[in-house]
Amino acid sequence: MVFIGIDQSTTNTGIVVIDEEQEIIEFELVKDKTKDIIDRSLIMIEKVKSKIGQYKPDDCKVCVEGISFFSKGRIDKLAMLLGGIFYGLKAEGYEVGLVPPNSLKQSFTGSGKAKKEDMLASCPKEILELFKGKEKKIDDLVDAYALACYCKSAAM
Repeated sequence: MVFIGIDQSTTNTGIVVIDEEQEIIEFELVKDKTKDIIDRSLIMIEKVKSKIGQYKPDDCKVCVEGISFFSKGRIDKLAMLLGGIFYGLKAEGYEVGLVPPNSLKQSFTGSGKAKKEDMLASCPKEILELFKGKEKKIDDLVDAYALACYCKSAAM
């Protein structure tokens, strides 16, 4: 069984896959620079579905971070992206959990009000180094790792 965390965003969507020992199998920061945000969201949805599609639905569980209650800006576009990923994976038979941001922060740092810096500080150093070896911006990967760990521990 593998556990997949998806930290969805219209610019950088982090995906982390872990095994039952919480060892990282793979990770990726899915990106797209298409100007039109709706077109970009559709591309991101397809890229995420393609990445997850290499795992059989019966062999994995997926957790996607929900939208923060206090989100600002392009919330409608973020909601469309989230819905596309969530329902796209569900339609293909995946078990998908939607995790509220404060629940994720609580489980990973001990505080539901944790900031990005707190999430980074709570991540094992070897995981941070692994992420830093491939990407400059790693906070989305750390959130995806936290989601994969949450997915492993949650009874979905």
